[in-house]
Parts: sequence; C-alpha cells; structure tokens
Amino acid sequence: MSQIQVPTGWELKRLDEIAEYINGRAFKPSEWKKTGIPIIRIQNLTGSSNTVNYYDGVVDKKFYLEKNDLLVSWSATIDVFIWKGEKAVLNQHIFKVNPHIDKKCMFYILKYCLPVLTNKIHGSGMKHITYGKFKETLVPVPPPEIQKKLVQKLDYILEQFEEKKRGILSLVEHNQNRIKKLTNKTIGSIITKIMSLDTPAPEWKMKKLEQICIDIQPGFAEGKKDVADGIVHLRMNNIGTNFKINYELIRKVNASQEQIKKYQLQKGDVIFNNTNSTKLVGKSAIFQDNITCLYSNHLTRLRVDKEIMQPDWLLFYLRARWLKGDFERMCNKWINQAAVNNTKIKELIIPIPPIPVQNKIIERLKTIDTNFQSISQTSEKIKKSHALVLKYLNSLKSVVLTMAFSGKLIS
Repeated sequence: MSQIQVPTGWELKRLDEIAEYINGRAFKPSEWKKTGIPIIRIQNLTGSSNTVNYYDGVVDKKFYLEKNDLLVSWSATIDVFIWKGEKAVLNQHIFKVNPHIDKKCMFYILKYCLPVLTNKIHGSGMKHITYGKFKETLVPVPPPEIQKKLVQKLDYILEQFEEKKRGILSLVEHNQNRIKKLTNKTIGSIITKIMSLDTPAPEWKMKKLEQICIDIQPGFAEGKKDVADGIVHLRMNNIGTNFKINYELIRKVNASQEQIKKYQLQKGDVIFNNTNSTKLVGKSAIFQDNITCLYSNHLTRLRVDKEIMQPDWLLFYLRARWLKGDFERMCNKWINQAAVNNTKIKELIIPIPPIPVQNKIIERLKTIDTNFQSISQTSEKIKKSHALVLKYLNSLKSVVLTMAFSGKLIS
C-alpha cells in the first residue's frame, strides 16, 4: 500500500477532504459522575474495559458521539470502530465523515488503510498520529453507487469470516473449560479417592508432616540474580501447576559454602510453594535432577523419611489438597500475595499406608497422571492449530479489503 492505485472513476483523496479529525475532550477523574451522559473510551469499544463513567455538564456539540459515527484509535495500536450505541460524549479521537461518503464504506476504507496509518505513528512517550499525518493520508473513494455495493458485499463476506472465528473461539473455550474442569475437580477427586485420604484404612498411620520429615527447610532470599557463573536458584515460577519443575526462566545467584550446604536440593526432595497468589500457593514438585540447585524463601524443602513414606506419596497428597482448594482456604492473605506458614505446613495430617501399598497406589496414580498430561498436550496442540486458522482468516480479511478497494471485488 505504499502507492495506492484506484480504478477508473474512483478518486484518491486526502482524509481531511472527506472527514473531520476531532480530538476527544479529556475528562478528569474529578468530572466523572455516576449518572449523566456516558463517556466513551476506546477501551469500551475493544472490550478491554467494561467501566463506563458519566458526565452531567455542558460539552461542545462537536464532542458528542452519534449513532454510526466512526471512531479511530490513534495509539500504538491503530483501529477504527463504528459507534452502535445512543448519544454519548467522546474521550478519544473521532472522525466526522462528510455526508456524501457512506459511513460504513468509510469504515472499510479506513480498515483497508490501517497499515498506512500504523506507519505514521511516532512519539517517544504516548505514541500517536498527529493531525498533520492524518490530513495528508491518501485513501481511495469509490463513486456513491459503488460505495453501497461494496458495503453490501463486504458486510456479507466479512460476516462469514466472523462467524467462522466465533465458532473456532467457542470450540477452543469449550475445550479449555473441559480440561480446566478435569484439572480442578475430577483429578483432585480421583487422587483423594485412590489414596483413601478421606477414609483411610484403620491400620494406616496418621501422622503430622513434621513427624515423617527429617527436614523441613524454607529457602533464602537473594537480591542479586542472573549471575553468569552462579548456582541455579529456584523460585515460585519454576514450580508448575502440573506439579513439575520447569527450568525455562531460571535465575542464578552467588552462594556461600554455608548456603550450599544448608539449601542444596537432593533427589527426592519435595518442594512446596509456600508463598504465591491465593490460587497458586501450595503447588509442589519433586526434585530429581543431577544439578546443584538452591531455592528461594518462597519455597520450602520437605525431605521425607523414606522408611516411612515415599516422596511421591507426599506429592500426590499435596496435589490433591491443592486441587481441592485446601491451601487457598488455609493460607494467610495480603494484597496480591498469600502464604502458608511453616507451622501450618508441619501440622498437615497425612494418612500413611505401608510402603508396598504406597508403591502400588503411586503407580496407579502415575498412569492416570500420564494420561491426563497427554490430554492436556493434545488440548494445547488443538489450541495452537486454531490460532493458526484465526491468523489465516485475518489475513484473508486483508486480501478481501485489498480486492474491494482495487476494484476487483465488484465490477
């Protein structure tokens, strides 16, 4: 679109010849009211915000927004919208299209010209398009009789695309909801039932966590991170909701010999996430790797007495309680953070069958977990394939608009 070619009979016009550019009035928070005329922001049109404020004073009539007015966002993301609501007042930029231009056709023209408009953004702070850049932008304008035909054709074709997109997004949402439901309810219930956590056998022992651990040790905070030759320092983000350790965003720290001796993880150590958001606190994992690894104060190391309990038994126990929301209920809550303190961790009551029984149940649970992970991976593959289809549909929209305003969509 570096050089727009228009069909015979069409005109190539500057935007300021066919539309008026108006800077929306800036409303201060002190002017916001609970009743009056709605103040519309671009966030309300994109769906990123449902908050609507109101104004009950007098506003220059040029700032009023009428039905079918076009709105243009001049921020880092350029887009154009048609206002479908009733009378409102604008807090953003607005186009007032000249009467001889069909507003819906102008909407499609601007959609077609978005790449050109995007290239005109500048500014080191709030990026925007100046009026000077606006008015010099050239756009193709078809004759009035062609405008109507183009709108009808584009409405039909692009609605078909939108219908396909809605169908794909609905399928993705349905699929994700099924996986989420399986994660939060079914799996937690399955683990609880198979481990007999609610109805342990009479011969099973019931012990506090501190009675079956030879070590319960919170980690240490380290301000200086990303040390090139340092030692891996696991944090809460390294413990996944799949109850496995991930090393994608590891930080390395300097550590003294005393710290290494005190905080180094050993194979079979269970790592409990003691501090996180209320939804995530309590997720855990077992360390099984051949690397020197330390951990932050947001994690607690649980080193069990393997003559009494298998580490996997403890991990599945913690996983069941996490899935059932037990840690969310028992944690101490602050703004944007929650924690299960060391005392509460030590007092967790765990049913303990004999080691052979533990091993048998653990094998069954691992098989179930493997099947569930397979379902989750398949779900992610479906989601990615749907994302590619959506990207393809969006590219087709661009192709259709190019055809429309190069005269190839209708004769």
